[in-house]
Amino acid sequence: MKFVLTKQQAGKIRSTAVELQLKYKTVDNPEFHQVAYQYAFDLPKDLLVAISVFDSTDQPLLQVRGLPVNNELLLHTPGSWREDRSTEAYLCEFMHYLISVHVGQPFCWKTQQNGRTVNDILPVRGFEHEQLAIASKSNLMWHVEDAFHDARGEFLSLMCLRNHDKVPTLISAPNMNNLSASSIAELMKPQYLVRADDAHDQNTNHNEVGTDEALLEAFDSARNLRKVGILFGSRKCPYMRLDMDTFGRESFTSEAAETAYRELCDLVETSAMKIVSEPGDVLLVNNFLAVHGRPPFEPRYDGKDRWLQRLLINSDFRKTAPYREAANSNVLFA
Repeated sequence: MKFVLTKQQAGKIRSTAVELQLKYKTVDNPEFHQVAYQYAFDLPKDLLVAISVFDSTDQPLLQVRGLPVNNELLLHTPGSWREDRSTEAYLCEFMHYLISVHVGQPFCWKTQQNGRTVNDILPVRGFEHEQLAIASKSNLMWHVEDAFHDARGEFLSLMCLRNHDKVPTLISAPNMNNLSASSIAELMKPQYLVRADDAHDQNTNHNEVGTDEALLEAFDSARNLRKVGILFGSRKCPYMRLDMDTFGRESFTSEAAETAYRELCDLVETSAMKIVSEPGDVLLVNNFLAVHGRPPFEPRYDGKDRWLQRLLINSDFRKTAPYREAANSNVLFA
């Protein structure tokens, strides 16, 4: 699905975001979370309809095009998610949030990018060859976001701020009817071992945890292996929690389990499509139906690198209650 904003519609969204930025400064402001949904109803009605259809009919992807991003005001692409960003980048976070909140509650992990609601996806020196969103020279393997966790988001939203080199995002939403019945049955058994990826690792985050015992425990917990089914829900149209990096050789408890896994991986590969996002594009991805990845690219490190913003979204926020930093918080402990 695709929705293209008119210039008038895009300008109205930006004006609303400017108003919110002046009042709340950042999307991390808890007071903003309380009113965001109200302001989001100021979005164009036909955009709201498109988002509703995407959500209610269980579509794998919605691309919204045309949000206004001022490249000059955006300034340079940061060298790390830890660096300060421009006022324009923070404004983009508000526009992004207003669209995303219509499919659920945006949230973040305390164990990722120090618990910021919006995560930056950009190349970082020293991580070029890792299986991380901040890598560049590695082939980012197919995955749903946070496959290891039961409170993972049902949706993932990616907004493009800069992409001079036309680096594509890879999306695959395989038709599960093409899997054999025996493989579906095998993949639904809670027999596959999975752990968190390195995005939830303390060393990756450079997190100054100090004596924060709860956060130290969360980092340790995220790395524990847990046994899950890769497919779940209806056998006729199952959802998936696949991550080709964190489901490895140690995941397979039988030859049948591995055979089924390989069949699914082959189906994902043959269902792949490339999407080259432009500044102002938002990709809303159903994290239960589609996996995503990215081919290798050569980082610039000149302030003009590819720069995306990521939001995680839960349509059923009650399931996150055991993991929240506080009862009214959108920050979760893994």
